[in-house]
This record gives sequence, C-alpha cells and structure tokens, in this order.
Amino acid sequence: MPLFQYKAFQASGGVAEGQIEAGGRLEAFRQMEEKGLKPISLSEKAAPKGGVAGGAAAPGASASQAPGLGFKFKSKKVSPRMLENFTRLLSSLLAAGVPLSRSLVILCKEASNPIAQAKWKAVYDSVVDGVTLADSMATLPETFPRVYVAMVSAGETGGFLDLVLAQIADFQLRERDLRGKVVVLDFWATWCGPCQQPMADLQKIRDGYPNWGDKVAVVPLSIDDTIGEVRQHVDKRGWTNTFNVWAGDGGWNSATAKAFRITAVPTTYIIDAKGKIVMAGHPVGLPIAKAVDDLLKE
Repeated sequence: MPLFQYKAFQASGGVAEGQIEAGGRLEAFRQMEEKGLKPISLSEKAAPKGGVAGGAAAPGASASQAPGLGFKFKSKKVSPRMLENFTRLLSSLLAAGVPLSRSLVILCKEASNPIAQAKWKAVYDSVVDGVTLADSMATLPETFPRVYVAMVSAGETGGFLDLVLAQIADFQLRERDLRGKVVVLDFWATWCGPCQQPMADLQKIRDGYPNWGDKVAVVPLSIDDTIGEVRQHVDKRGWTNTFNVWAGDGGWNSATAKAFRITAVPTTYIIDAKGKIVMAGHPVGLPIAKAVDDLLKE
C-alpha cells in the first residue's frame, strides 16, 4: 500500500508532519481529517529501487480523459494536481483562520512550479486590490474553469469558502478517478420529493453487483442553492455510499446543469468508460444496474 508524506495544521494551530499508509490520495486525506488535521501538503513517497512504495503493485498508465463529463476541472497550463493542491491548501489555511491575503502569500511561496506561482501571484495581486477571489480567478479562465469560479463565488457569498474549496478539491481528486470508468450520474435536489427514493436506492445499488468494483462510479449531483443544504441532508440520512457532488451556484442555471441541459430532476445519465452518454431519463424507469452491467461486459 502506498505511503504518503504529509504536512498539516493541528487543531491547536501548530503544524504537524508525518506519514500515512493509504490506498490513494483521497483515502489519505480522509485519514487526516479523522485525525483532526487540516492538510497543507500531501505527496506519495518515492518507491525504493526495484519496488513500489508500501509494497503496492506499480500502477498502470491512466485512462484517457472522458470527454462526456461537463463538470471537469481541467487546466491547459497548470496541471490538475497543482490546482488540486492549491485548492486544498487554501481551504486548510482559511479553515485554520489564516486571512485570505496571507493564505495566498503562503501558496505563492509553496509553489515549486513557476507557471503555477505566477498564476497564484496574479490572484493575490487582484485580491489585495479589493477584487473578490472569484472575480480574480475569473480573469484566468485557462487555470480556473467556470464551474470552479462559480462554486468559489457561492462560497464567498455564503460565508463558507473553506468548505466549498474542500469540496472542489475532493471533486478534482475524484474526477481523475472517473477516467475510464462507467459513471452513473444522477441530478437531484434536497427539495425534490421524487428524488429521495432514487437517491436512497443508489446507496445500495452496488450490493447485488460485486463485480462492479472500482470500474463503476456512482455520482449524485445536487442542484441545490447551497452546499450546506446538501451536506446536512445527506449526513442526516447516512447517504455516504456514493460520491455526492454539488453543481455549484445557480441551481438550474449552474454551469453543470446547463452543460447537461437539465430541465427536470431527478434525471440520471449512464456514461460509458469512453465518456459517451449511452442512456438518460428518470431513474425510476431506467434499468440502471442492467445497463451498467452490460457496459462492463463489452
């Protein structure tokens, strides 16, 4: 299993460094959260010669980017990993009470890549001039996609920017995991009565299909107005067996909902491993499990 080196803020405000053994970066972040740590940085330790760190099998080449998912956070110049690290560190710094301008200074100093450093510096310069973080990021569309900016704007307006950034970082990390997988994408909302039973059913859909393994991703995507509403709703019901995502600010008019031309919820899409939408409709009348199983047999 891979071994990760981390640096993180402790609840006391101090900085801790250490190592975590985990199946992947997302699991490592989860372990850190359980320990009450706010991540600053996380990197997988290099494998010793002749083997892989933690004794895990060497990973194969990653699958090609699935083109059908309109909610990707893809950057043309700053790599997805750099953007994820920036997002997660900014979330941790803000959650620890570090002012935004000071947080951006730290991020500039932490950046080892000159391109990323220049982007973070441009955001900092704009913010200290009195521009909001979202508007500052919007001037760099090649680095910060529209969905990203929309979610940051919602976080600033609602006063939960650190939570939104953590959500974005988790999504960026998980988005890479979606490549080459069959995806069940379900648009829903907490206020939508007909959405509740299909959402509950998705929590146990894997039970009868152990062959799905990590080849299938079940992603409920909420179009609620705020991320707080979604978190409270799913936590109360224990809906944690799926990767729950918020579409961002705007509800029906969010960039993600528009990309998929959502006019009603619930609406479920089944997307094959190449990113092609093969089936869509109301989840109650959709043979989701059979469709996924058939795709895996192809």
